[in-house]
Amino acid sequence: MQSDFRNFSMQTIEEAARLIKEGSEKRKALAEKIVRSLKDASLGESKEGLVIPVESIKLNSTIAGIDSGFMSESMLNVEIVFVRAIAAIFSYENGKLSKASYWPELAPYPEAIITTRAMQNEDVSTHRSLQRLLKEVKLAIDVIERFKPNYCLLDGSIIPQHADKPRNNSKVKPLYRDVIGAFENLFEISHKNNCTLVACVEDSRGTRLKEILSEHANELKEMECYDISLLNYILSKGERTFAFSYAKDINEHPILKDFDKKFSSSIYAFYLRASNYDVPLRVEFLSLSKKLSEKASEIANVIYSLSNAHREYSYPSVLIEADLRARLKPNEVEVIRNKLFNKLQLSTGFIIKRRSRRPF
Repeated sequence: MQSDFRNFSMQTIEEAARLIKEGSEKRKALAEKIVRSLKDASLGESKEGLVIPVESIKLNSTIAGIDSGFMSESMLNVEIVFVRAIAAIFSYENGKLSKASYWPELAPYPEAIITTRAMQNEDVSTHRSLQRLLKEVKLAIDVIERFKPNYCLLDGSIIPQHADKPRNNSKVKPLYRDVIGAFENLFEISHKNNCTLVACVEDSRGTRLKEILSEHANELKEMECYDISLLNYILSKGERTFAFSYAKDINEHPILKDFDKKFSSSIYAFYLRASNYDVPLRVEFLSLSKKLSEKASEIANVIYSLSNAHREYSYPSVLIEADLRARLKPNEVEVIRNKLFNKLQLSTGFIIKRRSRRPF
């Protein structure tokens, strides 16, 4: 029996390894073909080549990074989201970090956001994500107005994602509208304060660039892959792709169509590789004025300079710092949870879910 199980396991592993290897070889061969065929092409709204070199520059600017940590607690008729959003503000002079500030200055205890609405199961995760986004966006607005950074970096996408949009009859819909309004306010304030708004997506699963390249390579239409898995064979360290619009048709995009067209038509992205030992990074940004190719190159140089310190984890240092400061510790949430439960111990209306109070 033991021998049969071992043989079965090895067969499964070998089959999985074969499929992964075959997929990688196909993507590599296709990537090489695309590079050859698009050598002189002008691509995307920026009308650039497929691969553009990026420079590591001596930074002379102030750069803010926004991130948050969150946990949640579900009871029978109450949802609690614990959120802490933190901004790290790095000032550089001649390429060296001259000052590091944080806002709030001292990491506060996480805020407990309590909702007593009876939400359906599919709305619970949406509610959590929207509360976190709202907290981050409001902090970004505060930081831009208070510190006047040259760049403000967000961890994650520059707009809410598909999963963040509730159903039309959902009780979470008003919160979603608040989040959209907060993002539009952020876009307006960043533009007014001449602050470049950039978002870095750590593990992107986008396919927009693949859609664009499919217009020049029919084989891509049949291949199921994410942008990053293809670009892993196209980009080398210190290179980026052309800049392209966030969506093919903003009127058909489930999130962008909810924004003012002034903003939805001005959101772009590109991919950047800061290390040969890490996959490319998706960079999204708002560009309301400057020539797109120039703006993309300016942002790429800044993000590359912030991200190339570690060869196996290429991510902007200011966002890494914000993440470390914002990350919630279990004991912090436990303190708030215990105080809350002690207050509610005589109230039968607040009951912990059965699965959370099993005696075994």
